[in-house]
Amino acid sequence: MNAEGPPAAPSSNSCLYASSNSVLLSWQAIIALVTSALLHFILKRLRQPRMVSEILAGLIIGSIQDVKDFIFPSSSYEALASVSMVAMQFYMFLVGLDMDPLSLLSTSPDSRSPYIAYASVATCSLLSIVAAPIVNTLSSSKLGHIPFSIFLTLFLSNTSSPVLARLLNDLKLLKSNVASVSLRAALLNDMMSLFFTFMIVSYVEFMGRNIWGESIPKYLVLLIGVAVATAFALTVIHAVGSAVSWLNDHNPDGKPMNPNHVSLILFVVVVVCSGFEAIGFSSIVGSFFFGLLFPKEGRVSSMLLQSTSYVLYTFVMPVFLFTASVDANLKLVANTKALGLLGLVYVLAAGGKLVGTVTAAAAVDMPLHEGVAVGLLMNVKGPFHMMCFHFARRMNVSTLSFPSLTNSSPLFAMSFPLSTMLFPLVTSVSLFHNHISSASLCICI
Repeated sequence: MNAEGPPAAPSSNSCLYASSNSVLLSWQAIIALVTSALLHFILKRLRQPRMVSEILAGLIIGSIQDVKDFIFPSSSYEALASVSMVAMQFYMFLVGLDMDPLSLLSTSPDSRSPYIAYASVATCSLLSIVAAPIVNTLSSSKLGHIPFSIFLTLFLSNTSSPVLARLLNDLKLLKSNVASVSLRAALLNDMMSLFFTFMIVSYVEFMGRNIWGESIPKYLVLLIGVAVATAFALTVIHAVGSAVSWLNDHNPDGKPMNPNHVSLILFVVVVVCSGFEAIGFSSIVGSFFFGLLFPKEGRVSSMLLQSTSYVLYTFVMPVFLFTASVDANLKLVANTKALGLLGLVYVLAAGGKLVGTVTAAAAVDMPLHEGVAVGLLMNVKGPFHMMCFHFARRMNVSTLSFPSLTNSSPLFAMSFPLSTMLFPLVTSVSLFHNHISSASLCICI
C-alpha cells in the first residue's frame, strides 16, 4: 500500500508548487514595475534615469522588513534566482550583440574618444591600486589585496554605455558634441571592462570548480578548459553562422521577421549558455561572448535587437534590478565607518574619472567645460556592477544577503545610484551654460 500511494502526491504537489511560484513571481514583477514607475514619476522631475528609480525602489522596499517578508518570502528566492539568471543571460547576449570588438582597434573620425576612455581607466586603476588595501581592510573583505584591487579597479573604472545613452536621451543631449564623445568613450570603456572582468571570472570559476578531477595539475586543467571552450565556441559560431545565413535568406528586407525565428534564436542562446555552464564556465560569460561573436551581417542581428530590446529594458531588467536591490541590508551603512567607506568609494570613482578625462581632454585640445562634462557623464554606472555583485556572491566573496564585492555590500549598491543621480543636474548645467562653476563641482563631489 505504501509503495503505491506516494507517487501521485509528489506530482500533484509539484504542480501546485510550480503554479504558486508562477503566481507569486507575477505579483512580484507587477509590484516591482508599479513601485518603480511611481518613484520614477517623482524623480524624473530631477532628470533622473529610470534605472535609479528601479534600484532605489528595491532599496526602500527591502529596508521595511515586514513588507519585504510579505512580498518576497524566502520560499520564492530559488525561483527568483533562476529568473534573474535568465535575465542576465539575455541582457549580456544583447550587450555583446550590440558591440563591435574591432572598434577597439579601428580609427575613429573623432580620435578624442579613445584617449578619454583609456585615460579615465588608467586613472581609476591607479587610484584603486593605492586605495585597495584601505578599502579592503575597512570592509572586512574575504579577498586578498591583489584580487580585491582587480575587482575594485574594474568596478570603479567601468562606464555603463547603455545607461549613458538612455540618460543622454532623457536629457535631450544626444546630438551634442559632448554626447558623441562621451558615448564612444563609454562604449570603449564598457568593452574593456566586460572583457577583462569576464576573463578573470572565467578563470576563477573554472579553476574553482575543476570538473576534470583533482589529480590533474592546474595548468593542465586550464589548458584543457581553454581548448574545450574554444572548440565549443568555434563549433557554435560555425553552426550559428550557417543558420543566420538561412534566416537572412528567408527574412528579406521589407518584410517583418518571423516571430518563430526570433524565438528559435533565443532558445539557442539558452542552449549555448547551458553548454558553457556544463564545461565549467559561467553561462553569463558565455552569453556575452556568444553575442559578441554572433554574425552581424544581414538583418537578423538588427531585427533581434529591435524585437527583444523593448521587452528586456522595459520589463525584464527593471524587475531584475529591483529584486537585486531588495536584498540589501541598509543597516550595514548606519554607522560612521560604513558611511566613510561609502564616501571613499564614491570619491575614488568620481575623482578618478574626472581627473583622467579632464587630463585627456586638455591633451586633445578639448575645452575645459566639455572635458568636465564628459568626465561627469563617464561616472554613470549600470547593470555591469550588478553583474560584479553576482559573480562575487558565486565566488563566495560576499555575504549571501546581497551579492557584492565586500561584506558591506550596500556601500557599493548605493554608490552607483548616487553617481547616476547627481550627474544629470550638474552636467545639464555645464552644457547649457558652457561653464562649470565651483558650486557645481562641490555638489558633484
